[in-house]
Amino acid sequence: MIARHALACCFVLLLLAPAPSLAQSIGVRGYAAFGVVQLAAKDTFEAVADTSQRSTFGGGVQVTNIWKGIFADLSVFTMSLDGERVFVDNGEVFKLAIPLEIKMRPIDVAGGWRLNYGRVSPYVGAGATFLNYEESTEGDAATEPVSESKAGALVLGGVDVALWSVVHVGGELRYRHVTGILGEAGASAEFGEDNAGGLAAAVRVSIGR
Repeated sequence: MIARHALACCFVLLLLAPAPSLAQSIGVRGYAAFGVVQLAAKDTFEAVADTSQRSTFGGGVQVTNIWKGIFADLSVFTMSLDGERVFVDNGEVFKLAIPLEIKMRPIDVAGGWRLNYGRVSPYVGAGATFLNYEESTEGDAATEPVSESKAGALVLGGVDVALWSVVHVGGELRYRHVTGILGEAGASAEFGEDNAGGLAAAVRVSIGR
């Protein structure tokens, strides 16, 4: 819901803005991003790690102005949580004192539309995310590590501001929806949560055209 509202705002801004300049040559931008993720499986991660928010960082490359503002984007992000294994009975959480580390690495492939209004360039896009999810417990041979990879949907939107000719800073929202990892067993099944994705807000620094 938050992601839909954010993208709707981006579209409204695009409609209200003056006519953009689209006659630009193809360019390439590399970027780094740092932000925070609100995980969709809120109750599950709060039970395991006492939080459903976590910092995330990553980077990627974007090919811009392929045709009339259309771009292609490839990126990799990472995040991790430390917690402990739990048992959930009728909504009540019992800590098991077994340390648990969770790592998530989404690889995003997207396409979208970028407009240019002088030094400001808003954009929206959509595509697919490929999420690698890992659970590990150090020193517990009885607990098998978990490693799964699933594909899901991705939507994104943001705006860049040019500081110099090839240096840009901006903000971005990405929403990922990935099922097939959570919801089959454990705390996520008890809470009825099957989306391993969530909403990420990040600050970006880009270099290139």
